[in-house]
Amino acid sequence: DGQMIIIGGVDLAGASPQTVIAPRFRGVQFGDVWSFDFNAGTWTRKSTTNAGPGQIFHHAAMAKGRDILIAGGVRIDLLGTLHFHDDLWELSSNFAWRKIPVAGQASARAGMTAVLVGSSMLMFGG
Repeated sequence: DGQMIIIGGVDLAGASPQTVIAPRFRGVQFGDVWSFDFNAGTWTRKSTTNAGPGQIFHHAAMAKGRDILIAGGVRIDLLGTLHFHDDLWELSSNFAWRKIPVAGQASARAGMTAVLVGSSMLMFGG
């Protein structure tokens, strides 16, 4: 479709005293979804349905057909505590979130690499 999808993230460069999340962390965490249309050169904020993973960053994202899988990630609470995630989410092509139930869990992590091979997701690092 000539589009790129951005999910969540964190902005440390644009931090100001008004964007302090916690005493030890200056930045803005995001839980939104944006698409970039390469043909038009424009960004569009996408509305999603159902509750999603919330404000996360350093998660792994991969395409599964026309859907996107999100694994792991981290968020920072108001006290500056890091909360690592061990969950798996799917964002459908019509921008509906679904938490995928899994049997057995990889440990909670962020900053890992993941790829989809057939029907298996392989993760490394974190």
